[in-house]
Formats: sequence, structure tokens, C-alpha cells
Amino acid sequence: MPHLLSMRYLDNHPSSQVSTVIGSGLSKDEHGLLTVTEPTKAYIELQHVNTKVGYVKVNFTKQISHSQNSESQEVTTSVRVRLDTLSTQDDNQTSWHASRVTTVRNTVLTSNYLRSTESTTSADKLRLWIQEPTGTTITISGFNVNPRIPWHVDVMRIAILVLIALIVIAFLPHSWLWRTKFDIAQRKQQLLLCGLLAPLAILTAYITVHVIVWPGQQIFHNPNGYTYDFNQYGYVADALLHGRPWLNLKVPDQLLLSRNPLNVETRQQLLDQGTQPIYWDYVLFEGRWYSYFGVLPAVVLFLPYQAITSLWVPGGLMLPSEAASALLLFIACVMMILLCARIIHRHFSSIPVAVMVLSSLICITASNMVYLWHKGNFYTVPFAASLALSALGLWLWLGARRVNTSTGTRLWRYSDIQGTLRGNIVTTLSLRRMALGSLCLGANIACRPPFVLLCLLAIPIFWDEFVSLLPRHSRHRYAGIVEAPNHFVSMLKFAISAVLPATLAVLGALAYNYWRFASFLNFGNLNQVTVVNLQEYQTPLDNIPYVLGYYFVQPLSLSAQFPWVNYAPAPLPRWQYTESGIGGLLILCPALILVVLLPGLRRLLRSRRIYSLAWSLPILGFIIATFDTIVGGFVWRYMADFGLLFALGAMIVLCAIAERRGLPDFKAPHMSAATQLDAHNNLANSTRGIILGMITALVLLGVLISLLAGVAIDMRANPDAYANMQSWFSLLQ
Repeated sequence: MPHLLSMRYLDNHPSSQVSTVIGSGLSKDEHGLLTVTEPTKAYIELQHVNTKVGYVKVNFTKQISHSQNSESQEVTTSVRVRLDTLSTQDDNQTSWHASRVTTVRNTVLTSNYLRSTESTTSADKLRLWIQEPTGTTITISGFNVNPRIPWHVDVMRIAILVLIALIVIAFLPHSWLWRTKFDIAQRKQQLLLCGLLAPLAILTAYITVHVIVWPGQQIFHNPNGYTYDFNQYGYVADALLHGRPWLNLKVPDQLLLSRNPLNVETRQQLLDQGTQPIYWDYVLFEGRWYSYFGVLPAVVLFLPYQAITSLWVPGGLMLPSEAASALLLFIACVMMILLCARIIHRHFSSIPVAVMVLSSLICITASNMVYLWHKGNFYTVPFAASLALSALGLWLWLGARRVNTSTGTRLWRYSDIQGTLRGNIVTTLSLRRMALGSLCLGANIACRPPFVLLCLLAIPIFWDEFVSLLPRHSRHRYAGIVEAPNHFVSMLKFAISAVLPATLAVLGALAYNYWRFASFLNFGNLNQVTVVNLQEYQTPLDNIPYVLGYYFVQPLSLSAQFPWVNYAPAPLPRWQYTESGIGGLLILCPALILVVLLPGLRRLLRSRRIYSLAWSLPILGFIIATFDTIVGGFVWRYMADFGLLFALGAMIVLCAIAERRGLPDFKAPHMSAATQLDAHNNLANSTRGIILGMITALVLLGVLISLLAGVAIDMRANPDAYANMQSWFSLLQ
């Protein structure tokens, strides 16, 4: 489209008197590089244009070698610019017309073309503003008027458009997704699931191989500043491999001799004096460096990798955190999808495939997976590990109640209740699945400790089994039977399977704490080298409502420039650590609002034996959010601690709404039961269709917002891709 539009202006040439003026806010050196000295006067202006202008092309000087450039100059290759047009109106009055700010990059040709917002009238002057701070050095040399934009086929752009079209077609009313009942046992649906996961698997493999073969920089030393070393898990694995709890990192003598090395002012004075290295976000305890991150990922991934690579590399290699993060996030995505499938298969009967897809999208977006995928550093590892463990643990627990068959056992479903009460079906409890699920959820304490609270979900999940084991209790006869010689042994086996594995996992983590800090309950976070001395800091209580508000309903900060969302600050009445965020959990995943409909679905969900679990999920999520608020402040990635819980509650509501059911009123005298059922179903289906359409829009809106937030994260990490994507929209505006 830009190529065709630019053809209209090829005959509009600027006048022969056109001249270029550089604003006084830009200084030019002998190499032709421009440096911003005064942002309010930093512009390049074309005078005496006297023609209609549709597009301009920003020109760059040729790259100069490092030896030619002075050591003090750092050339910026991505430059934010704005094109203003001075034109004469019908009333003979001249006025400036400003276009939107956009980013141009010398390595991305499509980003170098800018569209003029005033293309219908003759332009007297064109002014290209450099929207960069003082001291920025750029390679822009000028710009041309009405260039011919070359024809360009962008494979990524076409692929995204095709994907959007496929998503729209897939969720249209009466599509295959809506007409087909979800049944994970069908081979066609299994192949569909594998096909959808294949691109994610390929991406995971690519990231893993790429960062292992071509590892990026992990250590950043700043003069008179902290040292940022992202190899924490690698150092922990190395320490464990050599049988010691501390990290093999140097502690400066000046830091050891200081009276209070965790004091912020003391650390800053040492940094000003050139003391190096002081590692940011590491634990300093009794003259040694430690890591406060959970040890389990280091044991499972980083330690084996270093041990294996030590066979041909002396000492072994450290596994890049990006590789571990990608692998764990992929596992977490797969387990979330399987968890959604198990909930649907266990508690619902007539759910369309579309609802299964929407449920998976809700869980993935609400769990902050998009943010974690785009970050992919060592901070992501404990969250990804706990999300995978939590989804796996809940999947095992929900599969623990079994129905005996002639060939073995199968998963219990709510439709088996009547058969169990009549004595036609024998329901048992798989203690092995129960124990493995307990182990997975308890192991969260060695990854991301707040996730260990998910062990409390055993109460609603196994409530029927617990009540049925009480002496002389006749209710809940459809609960899973614990096979044992007598009632006491049944209760003992049930308690051991539920509690012992999680307890062992917790005790292992506490023993590791004692090995490091001579205290079972010291996880090291209070000795963390961070923005405050956590041993003295107390969270202001009046901040808590504000931080909780940011976690859930922080509004979007919109902009006119792609990706149209910006980071927004989180101001508080009193100081507390906060990070800028894109939006709250309900903004990034609007479909979570469905949890407010739980009371209205009480009757249906109780009949499906899932109402208590549905309520427990958001309640536990709010408790974890409050804990994060008090302990950690407002940090975007912490939404992963409780997002999955709200997502599961919302997907249960979605499935209840989508469940195809209709019960006639046999007491009505004027209509037959069949007629009532038809009328009821027609009305219910129409209402349900409208509601599901609105929910689908909310889910897809959440996916879109999350993806745009991901672009906002990657703007600096991958400037070429960002500049290319931005040009798709800036050339049409």
C-alpha cells in the first residue's frame, strides 16, 4: 500500500530554491554526526519546498569505524523523530501541522520513510524534529521529499495477517470450534493440540540451542556502580557441584570491613570510592555471596548441564538462564492446557472445543506468560518452574479419583455420581497420583515460595474423600475409596499420601536454608543487596490498598505510537519499591471478571462437585497477592504468583456458561415437557451465544493487550524488529 500511495507524489518536486537548515540545538562534527545540544531546537528543516508532500525519506550517514569516532561518543542507531509541515491554508494563514512521533533506524529501510499528515496542500517548510535527550549522537544527515517507496514483501507481516484472519474465522459463530464437542480422547483433537503446540515447541528449541551455542552477555560491570550478574543459577549449581553452599564470587575487603554492608548509604559510598564488585540482587551473609532464588531449578537443570559439559570442558559450562526459562515456560504452557482439559473432562459434559481454547488462553495470559516469555532471564526461571509444578500438581490431584473398569481404571467424572450411589460403579482414590501431586506443589517452596500455598487446594479437591473417611459418615459415598484392611488404615494412608510428600519437599528446602544460614526459616531475602536494607524496612500499611489496586486494575497508559501502550508509574503515598507496569491483571486479561458470576452458578457447580474449588481459587489468589504486596511491593512479574488461580476460577465460570443444558418444568400445565424444552433451549442458546461472543471478545482483547505489552518490553531488546513492525502502521497513518 505505501508503494502505491507514494506513486501519486512522484511528480511533485520541491522548488529549485529548496535549502536545508540545521537547528541550533544540533551540533555537527567532522564526521557528519549530529549531537543534540538543546532538544527544544533540535531539528533539520527544508525551506522553500513549495509542493505537496506525501512522504519523506530520512537519510543516514555511512557508518564510521570505532577508531574514527571519539571514545566519548556513543552513536544512537534508533532515533525518535517527528515530521512537521508548514503550509498555507485557504484563508492565506500559515500554520504548522505536526505528525506523530515515530522511530527510524538505519538498519531497517522501511522505518526510514515517514508520511506527512498534511499532504493535500502545498508545503512551505518541512521540519524533522529529533526527539532525543541532550547528548545523544545520531547518524541522520537529512531527508528527501516524495521518494518512491520500494515494493517490499514482509513475510512476518503476511504471516501475522493470515494468523489474525484464521483466528477470526475460527471463532465465528457456527464454526468447527463451536460445533464440535471437546473430547481429548479423540485422535483428531489430539493432533490439533499437537499442531498448535508445535510452533511453540520449535520456538523453545530454537531459543535453547541459540543461547547455548551463541550465549549473550550475562555480566555487566558499571564504573562506580553495581555489578549485574545474571548467572545466579549457574553459580548455585557450581557451588552444589563442589559441595559448598556459598557462591564462588569475590567479596571486596572494603565491603567486609564496613560496619553495615547492607546499608544503602554505606554501599553507595563504597561504590563512589571505586569498590568492585558489589553484586546487585545477591545475598550477602557473613562475608559470602549467596542466592535467595529457589534451588530446585539449579538442581534439576543447571547442575546436570554443568556436570555433563565438564566431560569435555574443564569445570563444565553454565546453562544460560534463557534456555532454562524457555524450556520451563514451554512445560508450563503444556501443563496449563492439560489442566484445563482435565477440569472440563472431569466436571462438564458438553463443552465446545472453542471454550477449551478460550480457557487455555485465559490461563496463559493471566499467568503472565507473555511477560515471562519476553523477559526470559534468570528472574523468569523460578516463576516458570513453579507454574509448571503447580499445573502438574493440580492435574495429578484432579486425576486421583478413579473409576474401576475391567481393564484398569479411568478418570472419575461428575456423571459417575449416580452410578456410584446405586452401587453400579466403584470409585477409588489413587494414592500414587495424590502423593505425586502433593510432592509437586510442596516443591514450589524451592522455586517460588508463594506457590506452596496451593497445597491448601487439597481441602476443596479432596473434601469428599475426607468427609467419607470420618467415622459413621454416610454422605459423599461417591468419593474415592482408599483401599485398606480397616477404617483406621484408610485414614492413615490418606493422610500420609496428602501430607508427607509435600512435607518432605518443604523440609528439604528448609534444610538447605539451615546449611546456608544456620536457620531453617531464613531464605536469604532479608540479606539481599537491593534498593533498601530489608532487615530494617517495614512496609507502610497505607500503601497496601494502592499496590493491590495496581496489581488488579492499573489502567493502560495509551499512546498514539505503536505499540500504543506504555509503561506507567505506580505512585504511592509513602515510599515503597514499585516498578512501572503496562496494566493490572484485570486489564491484561479482562475475562477474569467472570469470577464475579460464581454466586449465580452455585447450583450447577455444586451438582458438578466443583463449586468449593471454584471459590477457593480466587480467594487463595487474593491472599497471595496481598502477601506479595506486603513483602515485595508492586512488581509486574509477581502477577504470575496469583494469576493462574484467578484464571482457573474464570475458566470454570466460562465452562458453566457454555455447558449445553436445558431442564423443562414438568409442573407447567399448558405446555408439554418437550415443547418447554425446545422453547427453553432456543432462548438459552440465543442468550448463551451472545454471552459467549462477548466473552470471546474479552479473551481475544486480553491476548492482544498482552502481545502489545510484550512488544513494549522488547522495544529495546530487539530494536530492528520493533522498527520494522512500527513502520507497518506509521506509513499508513
